[in-house]
Amino acid sequence: MSIYVKTEILKSAAVSLQRMNRQSGAALIMSLLLLTVMTLISVTSMQSTLLEEKMAGNTRDRQLSFQAAEAAIHSGEEFLQANTFDSANYTDACSNGLCTRREDDATYVRSAAPGNTGWVDPRWDLSGSLNVWADGSGKYREYGIVLAGTYKKPRYIIEFAGYIPADIATNPSPASTPPTWYPAYIAPTAGWQAEWAELYRITALGFGGSPNARSMVQTMYSKSL
Repeated sequence: MSIYVKTEILKSAAVSLQRMNRQSGAALIMSLLLLTVMTLISVTSMQSTLLEEKMAGNTRDRQLSFQAAEAAIHSGEEFLQANTFDSANYTDACSNGLCTRREDDATYVRSAAPGNTGWVDPRWDLSGSLNVWADGSGKYREYGIVLAGTYKKPRYIIEFAGYIPADIATNPSPASTPPTWYPAYIAPTAGWQAEWAELYRITALGFGGSPNARSMVQTMYSKSL
């Protein structure tokens, strides 16, 4: 009787040990699965964080470049307000950032298609043949300082676009005639300054924190005579 009981106890202990071994194996598998899931979640979170940081950096760069271009626009307006127009300073080659309109370029043909003889690229075109924005080209003007956080000074060009009525609302068709500078000079009628205003197009290129972050802003500026 005693031997039988001991045998049963041993069998029971063996069964319990087998169950424990099985349970230990299942716990290991579950632990590995949980670890894998946690690792995937951590990696995904890290990638998402890095992406958000890049997006935030790009947004900041874009804002910096836009603000830099805006500053250059204001600089161009201040230049125009402080200086009297001289047609000799505005050239087809955009010397010192002062340009004729492409429509007033001596080689421009209105009926020409892009790329054909007589076609003239817009002055501000980044890939245009005039290439005004190239470093050291002498075809643009610069803002006075490098703005905080930006790659380099913003740049701008000014095109003389002709004349418009000084008060379009009350006098859309002035009786006098303004001077015509392009392609040949035509003398104005007497008293024309009271009825006409100079019109300019200012185009600015601003940079962010890297050379790839760029913004171009353009505005029309009218100056009373």
